[in-house]
Amino acid sequence: MFNNMIKAIPLTIFIFFTSIVFLFAQKIDYTNIDNYARNTPRSNCRTVKKLSAYLTKTSNNDFEKVRAFYVWITENINYDIKVFFNPTRNKKVTASEVLTKRKAVCEGYSTLFKALCDNVEIKCYIIQGYSKGYGFNPRGKFTNTDHAWNIVFINNKWYLIDATWGSGYINDKRKLVKKFTDYFFLTSPDKFIYTHLPSNPMWQLLDCPLSINDFRKDSLFIADKIAKTEFCFNYEDSIKKFEAMPDAERKLKSAISAYEFNPVNKITLGFAYLNYAYYLSTQINQLRKEEDYEKLLKLEYKILEYNNKAVQFLSKNSNQQAKEALKVCKQNIKSTKHNINVYKQILE
Repeated sequence: MFNNMIKAIPLTIFIFFTSIVFLFAQKIDYTNIDNYARNTPRSNCRTVKKLSAYLTKTSNNDFEKVRAFYVWITENINYDIKVFFNPTRNKKVTASEVLTKRKAVCEGYSTLFKALCDNVEIKCYIIQGYSKGYGFNPRGKFTNTDHAWNIVFINNKWYLIDATWGSGYINDKRKLVKKFTDYFFLTSPDKFIYTHLPSNPMWQLLDCPLSINDFRKDSLFIADKIAKTEFCFNYEDSIKKFEAMPDAERKLKSAISAYEFNPVNKITLGFAYLNYAYYLSTQINQLRKEEDYEKLLKLEYKILEYNNKAVQFLSKNSNQQAKEALKVCKQNIKSTKHNINVYKQILE
């Protein structure tokens, strides 16, 4: 996946360059935390664990911890322009790789941010979605998500963070402009939605989620829409149900919700079905050891079902990753059918 950084969008956002953030009408001064993060010794940046420990050493609460992560990442990780403009070069990266290379697109930024949070037990998720970044076209088809950011849970409340956009933007000359802003740190949901639309609508954190067509409009329209819309959706209950699921089911459920929200984007659900089929296949070896062929047969049928579903959603897609995934699906289907025949013969 390749993702966007922000390009100047008139009348859409207001950028503030300050270390003072307003939270619940309370002014929080992060000046000391910001200076501390910006002066992190290089010796403390060699591993994610070491960096996380250093950045939170002087923090008094979780807000200060995530602030230190945000400032360090925005100041020290550079956006990978080459990958952004050449999406075929984009590959999934680990937090350690981002820390070593000091360069990434948004998925790398959000992966590192989550890893830092995980190390200090702050609940954090990576959110995939659509953005009004460089090259945004309101008439576009939204066939694939183009951005990733984070959401954190602090003091029983969810907060939105985008360290990628907090670090700068791509200008009209396709050059990276490194420019820190804290606008995208703990941004209120009703403002964040101007430029960020999660593929799963519950992560909008709004009492009534906006549609894709609403998102195409400018910030004035969106603000008016939010102000006039009554409560219709309990996102907190939806998130609680989501978190109660096993990880593999969470990912599948999230992809199904994303497809229901935007049926034009088929690729996300296609990958999810393929990944769920793989998750089911990890149970095969144990059942083989137990020689439980009836369960194996049922499992193989399920694996076949999800691979077939993946083919349905990945077919006729020009995306290179989708084409490669489709080949994997077809190989899986062939081997799964073979296994089904073997287990049938054993059970006869």
